[in-house]
Amino acid sequence: MDPTIKEYLKKITKSVDKFRAGLRNNTHAIQANSHKLDDLLSWHSDLEKRGEEMSVADTLLQQGHLLYVSNKTNGVQML
Repeated sequence: MDPTIKEYLKKITKSVDKFRAGLRNNTHAIQANSHKLDDLLSWHSDLEKRGEEMSVADTLLQQGHLLYVSNKTNGVQML
C-alpha cells in the first residue's frame, strides 16, 4: 500500500479511536453518535483494500503490463 495512504489511514483511525474513547464518558453521546461512527469506520477496510489495488495497478500500468476496461456498472476492471 502507498505509504502516504497508509499513514493517513492510521491518523484517521487514531483520531476516531480517541474520539470514541471520549464519548464513552457520556452515555447519551454514545447513543446519539455510535451509529454514525460505526458507519464511518465500516469503510476503513474497503478503502485500505482499494488503496492496495490502486498501488498494484499503478505499478503494472507504469511497467506497461496492465490493460484496463472501463465499465460504467462495475468501475474499472483489470485484465
